[in-house]
Amino acid sequence: MSVSSCLLDMPFYSISTAELCGVLFGKSKVVKDDVCNNRFLNNILSVCNNSIFKELEFTYCTDDEFNRMYECESCVELGVFHINIRSLNKNHRVLFLFLHSLKLDFDVIVLSEIWNYNLEFYHNVFPNYHFHFVVSETSNVCAVGIYVKNSFVVHELDHLRIPSTAENIIENLWLEIINGNKKYIIGGIYRHPNQNIDEFNNLLDNCLSMIYKTKTPCIIAGDINIDLIRYNSHNPTSDFVNNLLFNNFLPIIIMPTRITDSSATLVDHIYYYDDSNSKRNVNIKSGNLWCDLTDHLPNYILILNKHIKTKQNVRFVKIFSDSNIDKFKKLISATNWQQLYLLDDVDSAYQCFEDSVTKCYHTCFPLTKLSRKRKMWITPGLKLSSKHKNKLYKKWLTSKTLSDELN
Repeated sequence: MSVSSCLLDMPFYSISTAELCGVLFGKSKVVKDDVCNNRFLNNILSVCNNSIFKELEFTYCTDDEFNRMYECESCVELGVFHINIRSLNKNHRVLFLFLHSLKLDFDVIVLSEIWNYNLEFYHNVFPNYHFHFVVSETSNVCAVGIYVKNSFVVHELDHLRIPSTAENIIENLWLEIINGNKKYIIGGIYRHPNQNIDEFNNLLDNCLSMIYKTKTPCIIAGDINIDLIRYNSHNPTSDFVNNLLFNNFLPIIIMPTRITDSSATLVDHIYYYDDSNSKRNVNIKSGNLWCDLTDHLPNYILILNKHIKTKQNVRFVKIFSDSNIDKFKKLISATNWQQLYLLDDVDSAYQCFEDSVTKCYHTCFPLTKLSRKRKMWITPGLKLSSKHKNKLYKKWLTSKTLSDELN
């Protein structure tokens, strides 16, 4: 028997050091108040009198709840989704299924920690999207990727890239996206954990200053590994947030994004910048989605234009269900074909035959309005299972691990 086989049989071999310490020495439980409080937002409002913060609509929601909120939303100017995917190679199928359980198509999908494995194969994971990515120079277990809808013209902005240093290893990607009169700068960042916050603050400040001068709306999303909940208790974090606000970048994810048995931290961020002199009249909606795809919750931002309504293209399909096929067979069988034999002209007989079959076909397979998110291969059973799983995950996080005591 090999040494590795022996190790696999050892107790606790497959769990992490933190989990082992919890088993041996006990661990504190995260209470629900630590997850669902809004003290970070209250702290921000005490120093920043910004109307967007005052009107910000933030929520935790399952995919089902998200669909109910935005089922009829027709004024989304831009939608951006972010998640720490912890290997696109491993989790791309589950991510695809989750995003297609949502009725709203995000314009931009930002992925941190995509890992540098087989990335060239994932340009077509999401049909009708461009894929851009940047990999780590030091590790395969990092990297950042951004999917952008094909309807946007995309330019990579290499001059905005934040350099990595010995004390701050960073992967970041910057894009300018244009669709008609919509123009945005999109940034995706993964900052490695346990790095120097003050130095990162200075590096990011240079980038934010350049964006500020362009007067172009900007959204930055990523796993920054700075817990914003510590804003009032940790000086480097306070300086970091204050620097964002000084440059008119608003952190709009305001509640914990990574929840464990012993902690609830806000380490996945989305920042929104809009020129203070802009005449744009928008609302911001943001939130975390209950999803166990990885150990980080997905986050989103929706920029809603208050006045402009965008028309949605309605698609129609024919439904070839078993009942419709049976109906078609019966109608064909009941058709009087004797009339064909009474015609002397072969062309006329064929035209009569074609007309009869076509009439039966359109009667049994009428055009039906297609939901924007309908995917033929995703069965109703898969959708139901996905919704049920996310509801159970929400219940598990908010009752099992977030209670004072486990039953």
